[in-house]
Amino acid sequence: FSGENKLLNMATKMKHADLMSEPLGRKRVDALPGIGNALARRLEAEGYDKVFQVVGQYMVLGKDEERFNRWLHDACGANRKQQYDCHKAINGWYDNNM
Repeated sequence: FSGENKLLNMATKMKHADLMSEPLGRKRVDALPGIGNALARRLEAEGYDKVFQVVGQYMVLGKDEERFNRWLHDACGANRKQQYDCHKAINGWYDNNM
């Protein structure tokens, strides 16, 4: 089980680095740390299929971590770890690019 956690942490770090290194462009929502295939499908069903749309929602919610995490849970069922990873990446991207 701990080996699986290490792989997930590595994948999250790689997604985070990729998000920071390139413009958002047309990146799909599953490029966000914490958002795997299942959550991506749920977000897409809600109309959020691109990273820039999720970043836009983050801004609409006033860059408030609690509100964003609640939205992410309601929109796709993200758990606390997934919410944390996604928020951390979006907040970092925002701080570096806006």
